[in-house]
This record gives sequence, structure tokens and C-alpha cells, in this order.
Amino acid sequence: MNEAAFQRRVTDMATRFGWRWWHVPAPMRWDPKRKTWVPASQGAGLPDLILTHDDPPRLVFLELKRKGGKLTDKQQEFLQAVKRVAERTWIEPELVWMDSHAPPHHMGGGQIIGVVAAWPDDEERIEQMLRSKNVT
Repeated sequence: MNEAAFQRRVTDMATRFGWRWWHVPAPMRWDPKRKTWVPASQGAGLPDLILTHDDPPRLVFLELKRKGGKLTDKQQEFLQAVKRVAERTWIEPELVWMDSHAPPHHMGGGQIIGVVAAWPDDEERIEQMLRSKNVT
């Protein structure tokens, strides 16, 4: 499954469970020399989706990867930075790599901010997180 199809499945699921979500396409800039659009470095590392839910309030930064895909250094930096900011708000977030090949890992009870990287094999775990009142 490619990343676009995976993202569609996740956003459909999120909508079904009452989440609002935003996808910010990769920023581009016009290169007048090449007369084409090229990636803009300012947006490098932004996650694929930002999701919020009101009942109870929850926030998730979700980076999706195709099967076999790897996080870039900029993506890892962004996810770690968000985790550090959330920690400063006394919410005790936890960075979770939803890697199907890693042992299961759960965030603490009452977790309201999630910083997540996920692959297609993690779809069931994503659904559990979206159904839950915590971002586990």
C-alpha cells in the first residue's frame, strides 16, 4: 500500500471516530532557473497529519510511512521537538514508534498528546488509538 492510500484509510477512520484532521502538503517553492516547483526546506519534517478530538480533548501528530519507508532526519527532529514542547506543558507525552516489528509499547493512562510514527502494518493499533479516550 502506498502512503497516499494508507493516509486515506487513516483519515477515513479518524473521521468515523469523531476526529478532526489536517494534512499539510509538502511546501513547495518556485525555482525560476528550472522553471518548476521544488521542495521548500522550511517545511521539511512536518508530520503528515495533525488530529484533534474534543471528547476528551486529545491532539496527535501522526507521521505515516509506506511499508519499508523510513523517517527522515528532519521528521525525527520534528517529532522529538513536539514531544519536548508537550513535556514543558506538564502533559507527559511519549513518542511512540508504532513499528509492528518492535515490542508493544503503550503510553501512560490519561495521555492526551500523541506523537506517532506509523506504517501500514500498524493500522489496527492506529484504530485502537483513535477509538480510545487516550492516545495509546
